[in-house]
Amino acid sequence: MNCQPAQRQAVVDGPSFRVEVSRSLHDPRWDDFLARCPSGHHEQTSLWAQVKANYGWSPIRHVIFENGGICGGFQILCKSLHHVGRIGYISHGPAIGREDVTLKRYIAFQIDRAARKERLSYLVVVPGYPDQNVAAQLKEVGFKEKPNWLPPTGLMQATFFVDLRDDLSLIFGRMRRSTRKNIRKGLRAGLIVRQGRDEKDVDTFRSLLEALCRRKGVAPTPPQPDFFKHLWRAFSRHGILNIFLAEFGQRAIAGLLAFSFGDTVRLWKAGWDGTMPRHYPNELLHWRTIEWAKEKGFQNLDLVGANRRWAEAFLRNDPPPEGTEFSETQFKAGFGGRTLFVPEACCKFGNPLVSIMVMACGRRFLTSAVAKRFSGI
Repeated sequence: MNCQPAQRQAVVDGPSFRVEVSRSLHDPRWDDFLARCPSGHHEQTSLWAQVKANYGWSPIRHVIFENGGICGGFQILCKSLHHVGRIGYISHGPAIGREDVTLKRYIAFQIDRAARKERLSYLVVVPGYPDQNVAAQLKEVGFKEKPNWLPPTGLMQATFFVDLRDDLSLIFGRMRRSTRKNIRKGLRAGLIVRQGRDEKDVDTFRSLLEALCRRKGVAPTPPQPDFFKHLWRAFSRHGILNIFLAEFGQRAIAGLLAFSFGDTVRLWKAGWDGTMPRHYPNELLHWRTIEWAKEKGFQNLDLVGANRRWAEAFLRNDPPPEGTEFSETQFKAGFGGRTLFVPEACCKFGNPLVSIMVMACGRRFLTSAVAKRFSGI
């Protein structure tokens, strides 16, 4: 991949803040800030932009300075679509260095300004977990809550966080009794968990993910067969991307793909070939990963993804909603983490008339002849 050179343009917007705009695929200074920022996320890094560049996305990064240091900012990934124009996506952003309403409002203003300047037909903002009130600032500059049927669909609604600051015995004790029992069975069965070493292990993980998706009757995501290799090449050399494989007799039967960034390890994807269910390879794999994250000094482990209705019932101590008794969410809840709800995503159309038609007519507009021009968003 040919990476474009750094392109920076300083813009002064007031006595307190200075904005630097970058379109570079390499921005270590921004990535370092994200690693220290409470709301920093790997999908806001320039490393993530390098991966997405292989599929036609390009970054626009607004880095906000105060008193010579970075205090916040955001990275928009943009892509041009035929008959639609340019669309943009802020994933797990903006990044905000401190709890400050003035800073949040300024960042919201900059997001809206960037969308206008770049002539984006459609921009989606998915805030990070800690920023529960970012949507309020975005709505002040004209953004709307994104309906579930508008792309991208299938966004995460909730998750579970395991606090790694306690002793392992306390972490283990907070788990559901059945989860602890299954982990012990996995230990007695002789399963071995190891870290991935190279791109062969990336291929192994991809095959385990595909096997799990086939049993579920869904397509793997991301759909690109080479996506995980691009991830590995961009992130693994920085120690951010890790693959964990559960093996029996030197044969991998289950795997986890995890991002370790800032103070958090995020278990992003899982795979399992469906064999040896009575040996509980997935419970053991998650436990060994928790042990690893604790040993490395991380403070949180994010199980990444939960059904909102199930999580709400869990908090109320109610039984799971009908049809979800044996769901993936229940499996994750067994590890004793606290429940976190993901802030609402917001969106804005570049054309106010399109925005009115979409919000008023909903799905009917998206399936109309006019809306076919917006296919592929």
